[in-house]
Amino acid sequence: MHLQKLYKKKLDNSLSSNYIRNIHSIIRKALNAATEWNFIPKNIASLAKAPRPETTNIKTWTLEQANYFLEAMKGNSNFIIYLLAIYTGMRRGEILALRWQNCNFDEKKISIRQTLYRTGASKLQFQEPKTRGSKRVISLSDYAVACLRKHKAEQKVVKMWSFAYF
Repeated sequence: MHLQKLYKKKLDNSLSSNYIRNIHSIIRKALNAATEWNFIPKNIASLAKAPRPETTNIKTWTLEQANYFLEAMKGNSNFIIYLLAIYTGMRRGEILALRWQNCNFDEKKISIRQTLYRTGASKLQFQEPKTRGSKRVISLSDYAVACLRKHKAEQKVVKMWSFAYF
């Protein structure tokens, strides 16, 4: 079969199996449309098998490494971003879209209700998360709550000083 030969050739030319799977998906969808529109009698891409996806080894920090990093970042203006990423597993867009109204310090919880997406070279936009599962409530440790409270207080001071100068 021609598609199977194409996939093998692409693999031999050092293209990743994930990239070839994307090629297969595009071909399959295009031929599905052609079949629906009666341009061709059968989608031959449905008979071809794309290569298996590659498994990647993800290296994660140990608890000691994460704590060492956070200790080194204390005083950095992005410290709270790093802390939330490490302590909660929140995605970058979720952290950057977080608002104080989504933080419940008494219950030690954060509600993920929106994310920040890049829509162009320099444009950012708030959007709802892509999946229902992405809208969630995350529990916080006492330390994370204390750091968030401190960050909120520091933010208020910066706001007060900026209003004083403008």
